[in-house]
Amino acid sequence: SLTVNIDNFTDADIPNLVGSLKKLNTLTLVDEKKAGTNWAPTAHTVANLNLTAVAKKTLSTLNIARTGITIEDNAFKVVAANNEFINLTSISLPEGLTAIGKNAFDGFKGTTITIPSTVTTIDDAAFKGAALTGTTFATIASGANAGKVNLATIGANAFENCASIASVSIPALVAGTLSLGADAFKACTSLASATFGSAVELGGTAFKGCTSLATVTISGATTSIGNDAFKGCTALTSLDLSKANITTALNAPFTGCTALTSVTLNNKVTTLAANLFKDTKIEEIKAEGATSVGLIMGVPTAEKPNTTLKKVTLGPVDDMATLTFQYCQALEEVTIAFDVATMTAADVIPTKAFYYCTALKTFNFSPENATAKYVNDNAFLGCSSSPLVNF
Repeated sequence: SLTVNIDNFTDADIPNLVGSLKKLNTLTLVDEKKAGTNWAPTAHTVANLNLTAVAKKTLSTLNIARTGITIEDNAFKVVAANNEFINLTSISLPEGLTAIGKNAFDGFKGTTITIPSTVTTIDDAAFKGAALTGTTFATIASGANAGKVNLATIGANAFENCASIASVSIPALVAGTLSLGADAFKACTSLASATFGSAVELGGTAFKGCTSLATVTISGATTSIGNDAFKGCTALTSLDLSKANITTALNAPFTGCTALTSVTLNNKVTTLAANLFKDTKIEEIKAEGATSVGLIMGVPTAEKPNTTLKKVTLGPVDDMATLTFQYCQALEEVTIAFDVATMTAADVIPTKAFYYCTALKTFNFSPENATAKYVNDNAFLGCSSSPLVNF
């Protein structure tokens, strides 16, 4: 066991100090405040401590009780081939820590970690493959920002393949929007719930393969959701994006979400891109701000029709793809509001838009000054009976 008052040493001294140890179970880094009213701690990094090969194998507890620390890239990365840090199961991080470097605790064998409220960046793959069952984000204790955190970025692959982590809850931010990198929680197969207390930008495949993820709560105005963000989240049944501030295309974030029946969108979402609800069990689509609609159900076929979608509400649409809702054989009611002020002769309900929607009963077309010239003659081709079209 070794306790180091690192304000008595330089960054260069510390590796020399611990590098001679043949065996080490507990390492504690502290600061003993020096006399004097103007004293301030010297900034230090925890990078290469120059631990011996034996000490890297035996170290089980790391206590950092000193502020002003930065944990650099690969600082305590598990290297299984050399048995490095395979016994490190307990880490204590201090308030004042601002950054956790890339792969800093990659493969960490401990089951819990508390992230200090002062941390702004958890860098790429910081805890990739860790044995964590939970992660706690400490909050600011008092003042105007009490209950909040300074976190701004969770990097790509930060918690990827943490197969035992059951939940993640990130409190409200002091400022701004949380950037959640690509694959941040990819393949966290035990992750059942994710809660964000502020706005978040979800990177591509952020939760890909989280097969237990059933609940996602986003309190802030989400600004973007990357491609395949929830791909393969087979337990996810609903998602509320009513507070989102997404105005750009939603590109296939729900691919393979085979239990998804409900997604709540607001009228700020203007573009519904191809494959948005492909392979889901979505029952109702309501996107009253949508102006452009692609093949959002993928491409259902006679051999593999969509049998869950029952109701669609869109508008003010000025662009819709051919075959948009083909073979949606449970679809009964469609309501579309058009912006007739911007429409041209080419802006129509295109040919085969509702091809073989055999259950379609009602098509509500507004506003009243829209006319049938915007509906292609073959828009309802293959429907069992002509739907009631209301203008």
